[in-house]
Amino acid sequence: MQKLFVSAGIALLIVAHSSCSELTEKSNSRPLQDSSAVADTSWKTYTGVIPCADCPGIAMELKIKDAFTIESYQFELKETYLEAENGKDKSYVSKGKYNFWRGNSTDPDATILVLNDDSADQAKRFFLKVSENELKVVNNKGDTASSNLNFSLLRTSK
Repeated sequence: MQKLFVSAGIALLIVAHSSCSELTEKSNSRPLQDSSAVADTSWKTYTGVIPCADCPGIAMELKIKDAFTIESYQFELKETYLEAENGKDKSYVSKGKYNFWRGNSTDPDATILVLNDDSADQAKRFFLKVSENELKVVNNKGDTASSNLNFSLLRTSK
């Protein structure tokens, strides 16, 4: 009879151990969170109207993505030339990847956002990171225009 209790006890321990290890295996093999659900909140939007030589201004909307995924560092830039063609607005959209430069002629620690358009015929665009909430259009050396005109884009989304 004592052998029966010992055998039953060992059997219960084996069942309990295998159940726990199955539970541990299942909990450790859960799929990672879907990155596309996170990616939707990773776009930051900056908007503003900058000066234009032959129109009232250029309305800019810059969306940048920095979710630290394989799709990171993408941008979409919509530029609308106000009243450009017979009093009507003319819009252009460019997309691509961006990267950062460090420093310009006045500040070695300045952060310059460099847009690299997917289309080969488009020039790169450059923005000085003034703060988390402001980018400023700058030249290809990262320097601001010597002007009192507004070249800033302000953050309008997360």
